[in-house]
Amino acid sequence: AAMAQVVLRLAAVETVEDITGILADAGLAAIGADGGAIAVRDGAEGTVHLTMTPSLGASAQRRYSTIPLDSRLPAA
Repeated sequence: AAMAQVVLRLAAVETVEDITGILADAGLAAIGADGGAIAVRDGAEGTVHLTMTPSLGASAQRRYSTIPLDSRLPAA
């Protein structure tokens, strides 16, 4: 039932930010995750933008919110 609610919310969104926000909040909760990150590739900038849950900590959010595509980090 929780995942169905996520799908219904996603059907009404208009921006990538809305999608990542829903997935990072309700989507991760629906699968029983305590936290996580959603990665969105930006080929024009050559980066990956990460939307992270607060449980990952402010330091991780600052350090990894945007990473280059050629990074050795797994999200790249």
